[in-house]
Amino acid sequence: MFDKFQCPACRLPLPATGVCAGCGRCYASTDGILDFVGGRFDTQLDVTAYDDYHGIDDGTAERAYRQMRHLAGDRWPDSLGSVVEIGCGTGLFSRAMIAHGDAADAVLTDVSPDMLRLCRAHLERLGLGSALPLRFATYSANEACFRDAAFDACIGTSVVHHIADVRGFLADVWRMLKPGGCACFTEPGFRYTRVMGMALAEIIALLLVREPDYGADRQTLHNWVAEARRGTMLQGDPALLADLEDKHMFIGEAFEALALDVGFATAEALNTVEADGLGNLGGLLARIGVGEPVAGQIMRLWPSYAGRYLALLHTTDLASGYLFWLTKPRTPIRPPRSSSPVVAREPRRSSEDAVTGGGMPFRWVLSATAEPAAGGLRVHLRGWCLANADIKVVRLTIDGMSRAAPVWFPRADVHQVVNPHGQYAAWNSLCCGVDAALLFDGLQLAGRQRLALDLDFVFSDDRYVPIVAGGTLVIGEEFSTGR
Repeated sequence: MFDKFQCPACRLPLPATGVCAGCGRCYASTDGILDFVGGRFDTQLDVTAYDDYHGIDDGTAERAYRQMRHLAGDRWPDSLGSVVEIGCGTGLFSRAMIAHGDAADAVLTDVSPDMLRLCRAHLERLGLGSALPLRFATYSANEACFRDAAFDACIGTSVVHHIADVRGFLADVWRMLKPGGCACFTEPGFRYTRVMGMALAEIIALLLVREPDYGADRQTLHNWVAEARRGTMLQGDPALLADLEDKHMFIGEAFEALALDVGFATAEALNTVEADGLGNLGGLLARIGVGEPVAGQIMRLWPSYAGRYLALLHTTDLASGYLFWLTKPRTPIRPPRSSSPVVAREPRRSSEDAVTGGGMPFRWVLSATAEPAAGGLRVHLRGWCLANADIKVVRLTIDGMSRAAPVWFPRADVHQVVNPHGQYAAWNSLCCGVDAALLFDGLQLAGRQRLALDLDFVFSDDRYVPIVAGGTLVIGEEFSTGR
């Protein structure tokens, strides 16, 4: 199994000792887990509660495996051969794959050694720990720790959306696959997540009218809608996504195009179409822990609200996610293109009238307080802002240096007071909160207490509208603005 590994530093084959004969680097193997990450990255997920939170057990593992095979159809080979699983977690896929005898040998990876220990414990509990040659290794998509053409198949379930540099990761997968090898990833869909969030926001708004008191189950759903809004708003902005555990949602044809550009021979986005989305909704409510009777209310109301949004989607997007199936050419004619950083588009100035089209005006209440910090200034921006267009961030500029605070926090109170009659989209009014500590590192204070301040609303289409121009922020005092 060590013929699969190389030293990430010098790319020479790595012997079983874990000590590179070329550069002398030593990669520790603790509890049988070969550690390439070395603690540089880790998951924000609660490892001990992961299975319970996501409802993962042997039964769900088997169902997930069967669903993957069903979607792949006749693309699935008679044997996966030598497999590397990226982000195996606690073994959702691997325990079923090994039980079905799909692989000749396997390397199971995750960024977290604790996840790998839980995965191995599950395999041993099921009597699968010695069913085939098996290795565990930490991998974060930032280590070139696998040899060229080492594997027949690369599998990942809900892992690519955690990886900052998707292009770079796909290029690494291309490199580690044998000619003719395949890669298979299950990932969340951008378009479906967005329309599901918008429909659920409308339902929450209706329930607020009927029952203003906010219970825990409704708050749980509201939190999911807010996080979905944040995720969709920040797509394409690597700086704002960097600190999030879930960094991406995908558009099928865009992922296909990226994989082909990297060098794969084929790239397909496959899914199970659900015309009404009820199955996806039921799974979501169960996964995030919404209990009865709130779940029942939502399921009954869903058909009336979802139709207006699901009708906006092409049939290929009528599912919560995709199975991406990629194949490497049998005779690769070129190496994959090198990774190039994703750069956010520069916002372009607009006006409130242009954004609203003469409709409902912007509303906001925002405050900023500043204090000196190591190497600069820390500003706490809090409040809310609302428009009938999607405000992505509030941009705060101090002495020419800009930082952005995402607009997404749940604010049912603002919705009830400012939007009782529904003039603003519930998707925006229910998730209009701002609460961010922004570090202006490198800002030279030089004993100054008064600083120039500007505030802009930046929208999802990358237009921005100035809200405060030429304001003054006094260190230690609150700056407030509203309308």
